[in-house]
Amino acid sequence: MFVRVVPPRSVRVVDALTGKPVSGVNVCMQAIATGLGSKEALRSSLSTTGADGRAFFWPSVELMGLLQSWYGYSIQVTDPKSAFIRTCGPAVGFGLVSNQFADDFPRQFADSRTDRSEHFPVELVDPDALPKNIGWFPFMRGANFRALMSVELFPILPDPDECKQVTDPRLLQECTRLNTLAENALLQELVPMYFAGMQRSATDNIGGWSPQSRVYNAVYESHSSPDRFMAVTVERFPKGQRAIDHFNYIERAIPGYDPNNVTEDEVIPGQRIKQILSAQTPRAFWASQNLLVLITFITPSPLDRALTGQWLMRHPCSAASDRH
Repeated sequence: MFVRVVPPRSVRVVDALTGKPVSGVNVCMQAIATGLGSKEALRSSLSTTGADGRAFFWPSVELMGLLQSWYGYSIQVTDPKSAFIRTCGPAVGFGLVSNQFADDFPRQFADSRTDRSEHFPVELVDPDALPKNIGWFPFMRGANFRALMSVELFPILPDPDECKQVTDPRLLQECTRLNTLAENALLQELVPMYFAGMQRSATDNIGGWSPQSRVYNAVYESHSSPDRFMAVTVERFPKGQRAIDHFNYIERAIPGYDPNNVTEDEVIPGQRIKQILSAQTPRAFWASQNLLVLITFITPSPLDRALTGQWLMRHPCSAASDRH
């Protein structure tokens, strides 16, 4: 009654879209017991997949306490390239709770690679252990635990529609749900739903003007009398690429761009940006880390300078002094 033999297990991790093995990801296998309403990991073993995408776990004998009963297994697969990193330890699973997930998700996935080289985490549990509200536990997936197992990982995609390459309907739904969550998290970081009393009324996500970058367009409406509108264009480059090195790309987003009409301004002291002081559609643009930011005031007002300052607080100008 108090002894459990954990059999050997081979886990092969593959990309859900291509079917190719995924190397270098962490696989944690846990043997779990319950006691007095809580779960405890009798065994937590960590392995890393090789070039063939496989991780192997040796068998073991586990002893349970007097008031413990056998619960089953959990296997967690995490990509070390992701901000979502969980080490293998005594805590069972990812331990997600609603408030923690809602707060952490935007930070964990807002700066993810969308070139299919980074993958979402997944936790395999017994199908009967799946929570009813999978929305707060988005990385859980039901699985039957066998000696030979295959785990499909979903890449973080630039467009959730690319999940249509997945033929399994169940996996297609999961891929779309996760990538939609990640896209919404990114928008929340770059162009929030509400900003300075204005509401985001439209968004667009397209390929960037340079390789591997993405452009996010958003339109804000004030709902004041009269209504005011503001458009925000953000080009996001992959990790490690400075936006200032690609500063000329932002000029392609400005119709009829004429450098002779560009002036410099310090809306916030020490942060020099470029402005086009047109009477019809004034604009402000600058580089911020791996972002190029362009604000277009569709309906100009005396508040434009203050709104530019608030966007600068969200995405501070990080351009080199010789490139402002």
